[in-house]
Amino acid sequence: MKAITPVHLGDNGASVSNLHKALLFLIWTESIEGTDRQSLKEQLAPEMHPETFGQATFRIVKIFQQNLDSHVGIDFPKDLKAPLPNGDVDEITAKALNWLLRKRGALR
Repeated sequence: MKAITPVHLGDNGASVSNLHKALLFLIWTESIEGTDRQSLKEQLAPEMHPETFGQATFRIVKIFQQNLDSHVGIDFPKDLKAPLPNGDVDEITAKALNWLLRKRGALR
């Protein structure tokens, strides 16, 4: 898996496809309170083949932004900022998600 780079609502292409792959990996490996993994996968599916950052991707990114907040103060690196839960993959969110992917062994 490649590192996530900043992408935004309405974007499409290889960077969005990479984000989708990362989100699927995290859906199956992260503990997500009150969320059905299969439902998230089904929501993301229609946006994967056109490689589009649409509303489903936006909602799922927001869930992971909120989930990352649970790592702050426990094992979240002090040199990273917790992303705002706004659904956008800005530089802060990309770095935080990449940290989580490394932690789970998906990035080196």
